[in-house]
Amino acid sequence: MPGPTTILTAAARFRPDSGRGRRSRMAACMAPLLLLILLTGCSPFDSHRRSLADLHASGRYDLARDTLQTAEIADLYDEKNELLRQLDLGAVALALGDYDEAVRHLNIAEAMMERRREESFLESLGVLLINDRQRPYLGEPYEDMYLNVLKMAAHLGAGRIHDGAAIEARRMATKANLLRDEYLRLLPKTRDAASFAADRFPSQLRSTAAVNEQGEFIESPLGVFLTAVAWMHSGDPSNQAVAGRRLLQAIEAQRPFIGPVDEAPFREIVELHPSDANTLIIAFSGRGPIKTPWRFGPLLIYDTPVYFELPVLHWTPSEARTVTISLRSGPEGATEETTVALHLIEDLSSVANENHRRQLPLTYIRTFGRAAAKAVGATFATRAVRDSSGDDAALGVAIASLLFIIFTERADLRSWTFLPGQAHVGLMSLEPGVHQIRVEYRSGSGQVLHAAPWREVVIDDSIGLATTVEHYWR
Repeated sequence: MPGPTTILTAAARFRPDSGRGRRSRMAACMAPLLLLILLTGCSPFDSHRRSLADLHASGRYDLARDTLQTAEIADLYDEKNELLRQLDLGAVALALGDYDEAVRHLNIAEAMMERRREESFLESLGVLLINDRQRPYLGEPYEDMYLNVLKMAAHLGAGRIHDGAAIEARRMATKANLLRDEYLRLLPKTRDAASFAADRFPSQLRSTAAVNEQGEFIESPLGVFLTAVAWMHSGDPSNQAVAGRRLLQAIEAQRPFIGPVDEAPFREIVELHPSDANTLIIAFSGRGPIKTPWRFGPLLIYDTPVYFELPVLHWTPSEARTVTISLRSGPEGATEETTVALHLIEDLSSVANENHRRQLPLTYIRTFGRAAAKAVGATFATRAVRDSSGDDAALGVAIASLLFIIFTERADLRSWTFLPGQAHVGLMSLEPGVHQIRVEYRSGSGQVLHAAPWREVVIDDSIGLATTVEHYWR
């Protein structure tokens, strides 16, 4: 955001007189401005959200869970922000292996998304006059998609396939169609908005244009893969084949956005029989994207500088380049360890970024229009005060107007903090009996960055699919 020098420079076109009366009038003007700065500055909620990001960066899922469940922190989440708490509690529970709690919180989050699709008149007015943070947080489309993906992983981890993962798979498929239809509906508006932005500020906004002329929503390959696995083990080979073919098509069509995914390891999922795969490993790594402000200004509207921000996604790529599992069969130490490579299925951060980026022109038009309206109103108000009361009063109005624009035109940076960054998977068949599995995350040179604890996996006829879900936060 601009500093004091910029503000004073913007106000320098006025030539106020000096004197005690001027000082008193300026003091009267600055008092509400100081209050405005305090009100629009860093809030306890924003500080708390940043502390959660720090906990994610250090892998303290346990402390994050305990923090989010305290009464003091829960009180920070009003009706506008409770969705964020439920999303993070669900993702944290999944990382801690508490699959039932993960499903419970993510179900609450999904119900909130479905219940609050429209904003009230006052919320709409707040968005129109102040900024996008005046509306309840309803989640980004990519968060809506990943909510079901993580729920599928939790159901599979808990061993619920027919009455859990398969149901979630159907929800995700329906939701993907709805999101695709919404993109198609918004495509003309998005294209027009992108053209408007590029015409006026080509060097800064050209990259926001929607690149997919079909307006398609980038689907989650992980979600489609888990869908095929769920339908395979719930006795639905027809839908399994559909999902399998869709996965291969998605990998081919979305290759620039999903990461360096090789489709070869996933070709067999189309016709794989349940008896050919009784063990599933899902290895999450890294941290998903967070929103950061993309600042614009000063742009001159009627000689008034306009400042505003857009929310863009930023993420740090996962340190893990490959993921392997160490496998022991039989009683502990009875057999030698074998190493099996898992396969990258999706860079969640990259997919999220592409889906968010395609909507950015619409956000730009709304934000630019609001900031420009404030600037024009400020200019006419300043001129009216100058004509009626003189330059010193006009200076106070000018500074007040400028600060109002600067400190209210802030991007909505709310987002799902504990979303993972990428995912590797492995689907294999183990002999009946007891096995120990440990997931190991490796650097590009093969060095082990993080080794998860050994997990016991029991394979018998009563277990159709034994699933292990692991997390590494870097």
